[in-house]
Amino acid sequence: EVKFDGVLGLAFPTLAAAGTTTVWENMIQQNLITKHVFSMWLRPNMAETYEDPNGGEIVFGGYNESHFVGEHTYYPVMMTTTGESNDFWKIQMLPMYVGRQTNNV
Repeated sequence: EVKFDGVLGLAFPTLAAAGTTTVWENMIQQNLITKHVFSMWLRPNMAETYEDPNGGEIVFGGYNESHFVGEHTYYPVMMTTTGESNDFWKIQMLPMYVGRQTNNV
């Protein structure tokens, strides 16, 4: 029996609890998804007093086209320096600008 703390297993296997397989790895191994992609949409809370029981959505193997306009931009996930298994979901970012001031991240 594995104790569950409410965190859905979308991490890389290197972060999984010893002896367990993540939810994501299980879906891939069982061919339950056609594309190795997952997407999340969080419903905006427009009023502080409004509570919506449907706070968002997660889609495994794709995305819900009704939640965006335009095209998606995909970025490769960064590998560790040894090229082996990843530990966290990481992408390389370019500098961000606020007005004319840059912040290298």
